[in-house]
Amino acid sequence: MPIDLEKARDYLLDMKRSLALSKSAPDGSKEQSDADVNIVARLKVVEQIGKELDEMNPTHFANRSLMGEWGWFNCQDSVTRLIGIIDTKAEADAIFAPSGPKLSASALHPWIWNAALDLWDKGEYRVAVTEAGRKLDIQLQTKLAKHDDSGASLVGNAFSLNGPTAATATKTAQPRLRFAHLVPGSERWKSAHEGAAAFGRGCMMGIRNWAVHDDTDIAEQEALEYLAALSVVARWIDSATLLEGS
Repeated sequence: MPIDLEKARDYLLDMKRSLALSKSAPDGSKEQSDADVNIVARLKVVEQIGKELDEMNPTHFANRSLMGEWGWFNCQDSVTRLIGIIDTKAEADAIFAPSGPKLSASALHPWIWNAALDLWDKGEYRVAVTEAGRKLDIQLQTKLAKHDDSGASLVGNAFSLNGPTAATATKTAQPRLRFAHLVPGSERWKSAHEGAAAFGRGCMMGIRNWAVHDDTDIAEQEALEYLAALSVVARWIDSATLLEGS
């Protein structure tokens, strides 16, 4: 059963107060006797708390008195240590937690991070995502030299498996973006371009459009994940080769 740290701390503090009263009261006095009774009544639960919090280090709660000395020194030390464990648990978890990779915002594609940076520093996370999405759209239009389309439609068409076409009297040009390191027509080539089209469309509809039309703010972590997704699309667009119809 998970331990309730807040309740455990309160219980240990009550025990600490009883120990302090027992230690400060005159030997043999009623005050000391009452405090000792309260200590003994709490020992079992405090012992269970100790096993739960620090099972590798045995705690000492027994009344080990020497002739003429107060008998709860070991118990007092153990209770103080357990309270300290609770109070420093957050720091301990941070120190000993598994060290996974950390996403560096400044390492995102410059189209994305440069557009978001100033707003990000002001804590305006949704607006930062909005500007990053707009910048991505503008860069895609610029690379394709195509300003009659935008957003999901534009990125989907850019990575379409269909070949590029030139402008006609009735139709606008349809340039394409291609991953030059892949063998044209191979399954890997098809998957890469279909995936880029689908993911790009998803980012434009689910991130860029949402950020533009919804004024609900978002948490920093969520915004960073959105920027990371946009950064992936930006890298694909930036690295892809432009093919134009003839």
